[in-house]
Amino acid sequence: MANQFLIKKTMADMKHLLASEIEALKQGTYEGVQLLGYYEAGDTPASIEYYLTNTGLDNKGDTITTGSIILKTSFEGKAIDALYYGLSSVVATNNNQEQLQHLFNSKAISINLPKGVTVEVSTTLEINTDNCVIQGNGFILKQKDNSGMLGTGNGGIPILQLKGHGIKLYNMTIDDNIDNNFVLENGYKIHACIPSTNPSGSSKYYGHSVIGVNGDDILIDGVTILGASWAGISIGPWGSSTKIKNPKVVNCRVEQTYRDSISVHSADNALIENNYVLNAAHHMIHNYRNCTGTRITNNKCIQNFEDLYIWHDNFDPSVGERAAIVVDHVSYADKTENTRVDNNYISSISPEGFRTGITSQGWPIGLIIYNNTILRCSNGIFLTNGLPRGVASVYSNTIRECIGGIRIASNFGGQVGGVTTPQVVNLNVVDNEIDAITDAIIFQGTQSQILNFYNKLNLNILANKIVGAPVNAFKQDFNFGSNTTTNKINVLFGEGQNKSTGLITTATPTKTEVNGSFNLKIEDYYSVNKDTIVWTQNMVPAQYYKIAEFKIRDGQRIAGEVKMFDNRMNVDTCRLHFMIKSANVISTLESSTPTTNKTLITSNIYWVRTPLDSNGLYTYMLFIKGVVKDSNIAATFSDLFISGSLADEDVKFIKSAAGIESLPTGTDFLTVNPAIRSFNQAAASSDTSVPPSATYSQAEVQEILVELRDLKTKLRSAGILAT
Repeated sequence: MANQFLIKKTMADMKHLLASEIEALKQGTYEGVQLLGYYEAGDTPASIEYYLTNTGLDNKGDTITTGSIILKTSFEGKAIDALYYGLSSVVATNNNQEQLQHLFNSKAISINLPKGVTVEVSTTLEINTDNCVIQGNGFILKQKDNSGMLGTGNGGIPILQLKGHGIKLYNMTIDDNIDNNFVLENGYKIHACIPSTNPSGSSKYYGHSVIGVNGDDILIDGVTILGASWAGISIGPWGSSTKIKNPKVVNCRVEQTYRDSISVHSADNALIENNYVLNAAHHMIHNYRNCTGTRITNNKCIQNFEDLYIWHDNFDPSVGERAAIVVDHVSYADKTENTRVDNNYISSISPEGFRTGITSQGWPIGLIIYNNTILRCSNGIFLTNGLPRGVASVYSNTIRECIGGIRIASNFGGQVGGVTTPQVVNLNVVDNEIDAITDAIIFQGTQSQILNFYNKLNLNILANKIVGAPVNAFKQDFNFGSNTTTNKINVLFGEGQNKSTGLITTATPTKTEVNGSFNLKIEDYYSVNKDTIVWTQNMVPAQYYKIAEFKIRDGQRIAGEVKMFDNRMNVDTCRLHFMIKSANVISTLESSTPTTNKTLITSNIYWVRTPLDSNGLYTYMLFIKGVVKDSNIAATFSDLFISGSLADEDVKFIKSAAGIESLPTGTDFLTVNPAIRSFNQAAASSDTSVPPSATYSQAEVQEILVELRDLKTKLRSAGILAT
């Protein structure tokens, strides 16, 4: 009978071996026991062979105690069925949680869970086998009523913890059973809370995550989370500097979470794709800290504000951040880099449901927000608490029926996070379509005059389509700290403009701070029903602008008219008639309607002449003192008259204003009011005559005449005295 197995039909049969059968196994009469099924013969995918061993605890799966012997089989590296541990869709047991953990500890590389089976849990289940594939088949994990898992701490203990590398979890449902799990504290029923809202007044957190992910290359696919008193799926070791790699959450459904529906922290190359998230009191998808290369794509985030779960007696669903997708950057030690948020669909039943569709918080590096559809939010896209660093882009997004469209609000300064090296922000807001009630695009915040932090901000707002009827298509209210003077610029869109017309308005204000600069470009707007841009700029006004320059030889002259206008207001400002002859400038000014901040007055116009250059040419420059820097004063020239032989390159017209910081000074600076006459300063004429005596001698008279002739010559050279 050597090499024969003792045959048993069921696990119950094997648990009750006869004494003679046990003795035969001890004597080696049988090589082992072959089990044909668990509850009945043939109910397992294959028969199992058990062998006599000396150690091991009975787990009703791979290790069985029967009589005075222990029988054991190994599932390590094999594909197995949950029925091998007694988990069945037709037979209920009282220890399914224990058996499920034994199953996960089997070191099998493939586990098939039974469809329709619900296992109730009151402690964390762990999967710590590398490269294990778990087919859920609709298998359900459910937290027991009053399980005691609702512990204190930031996130608490999860229901299911994935620790091994390469785990793949498919098609499972996990029910946190939030109705029947709570803490009674001082008479209050608390399903979840943070200290600031704890109705008992204590400083305790309550809540736990449902799935925790702590291994590399883990895939969660097709999993449904029915409620979570903290996060639904929490990726990454919380607060750890060690990152996990390549986690993926795809095709999942997460409902009613107290904190984040899907949270990513301390991870490289996370993928959050094609998930359906419904109702969250805090954030839905949160890329939180110490992350590189996260992609959040093709997810649906739906919020029904009226259906938000009431988690405790003090819970107020109207309070809280309630953002659909958040990219965070907590500190420079835990920086977040190169996050891409694209092709997501975000919708709330009412604008109060989501306070923000997509938000960046802190200072994420290299953020891209692309081609998302955002409906009915308080703010469609909100970049706040420090702008994204490096090159960041918000482009081709569609924002509809929101209160505010794209909101850029930053404290642009301060040595936050201990960084003391110069920082650069290049933020592009391009080709978005925005329907908003208040401000389609608003840029606001404060520039602190602090050295070596965010020294340069380049914000480019280009080719955005504004639809509907917002109060403002674009509004800027950026405060440069100690500079308190406020100037408003209203820019009108032309009627009938559309994208094909190209540039409609350009405003490029520049303000230099201590060791820093700010630059904003607004181009290619086109609007359907609303045509006003409101600009509120807190900065020092009254800078100077070069409008045109003329090169002229001695004896030549240029005359004509300059029609100046302000294209912010689309109105004429004034007409300046001028004549330049040799070293003389004669001009008159015809002022238009004298409205504050619209009209150029005589005291704001200056002519400046440079010294004679090597080609024998003087350069005359016409400057206008603007109401604000880069105020878009423009000029056209008409009835231009030129006498003498001038080459084409001798006359140069600059049609767009070029800002300078101050007027030139020196002997060639023309200071007289140009509305009357402006002239060059004459060269110095020295005193050569001796002090007069009591009676004039012929020599003394001659010396006085020499001085007078010298002075007359120099006045003529300066154009002050006619020839």
